[in-house]
Amino acid sequence: MLFGTSHFPTKEDAIKYYLWQRPGVNVQEKIANGEIHIGTPPKVDPTDELILRKDQNGARRWFIKTKEG
Repeated sequence: MLFGTSHFPTKEDAIKYYLWQRPGVNVQEKIANGEIHIGTPPKVDPTDELILRKDQNGARRWFIKTKEG
């Protein structure tokens, strides 16, 4: 299975993603309160595969592909 995460490679990618969904959202506040993260997500299982791909509004976001899917 493929799961989207709250991790983005850059702050600019997070801004692209959230401003497209909700104009006026404070991305810096979401980063500060831990709602979203900049950087690579941790693997839940050692066999998980981390995939960086384009998502909404051209923003890059980290996904986790589990062995199940």
